[in-house]
Amino acid sequence: MVKNDRIAWSKSYGFANLEKKIKMTADHVENIGSISKTFVATALMQLWERGKFNLHDDINDYLPFEVRNPGYPDLKITFEHLLTHTSSLDDGPAYGQAYACGDPQEKLEEWHRAYFTPGGRHYNREKNFHPWEPGTSRPSDISYC
Repeated sequence: MVKNDRIAWSKSYGFANLEKKIKMTADHVENIGSISKTFVATALMQLWERGKFNLHDDINDYLPFEVRNPGYPDLKITFEHLLTHTSSLDDGPAYGQAYACGDPQEKLEEWHRAYFTPGGRHYNREKNFHPWEPGTSRPSDISYC
């Protein structure tokens, strides 16, 4: 629990590895999956309300690396595309095979694939939100607490 930008209470339950009876601690890293979309979308919309970006802005104006659909390199990918799952970014085959901690920027570039034109159709993808998760560049620093 966070209060006044400080950890006020922290507790771990269960096992990080049930087979080996390794207890979960606050230092274990856990993949929280799609729930992170809620945090990221909320933070992005707070930044949008503050005028930090426009929904139709090219996300490349805010990232230290380029994100383009190789099939449509001249079409920009916008915040609206990311938030509505119409960006054409693909999670790639590696997403379902294993969860691992690492550099989110490298994973985005590694998994960058295209199924359709940016803005063309809805397709629920994790990669729509990864550029804006903690540890990557965002339009502005915002607390996820």
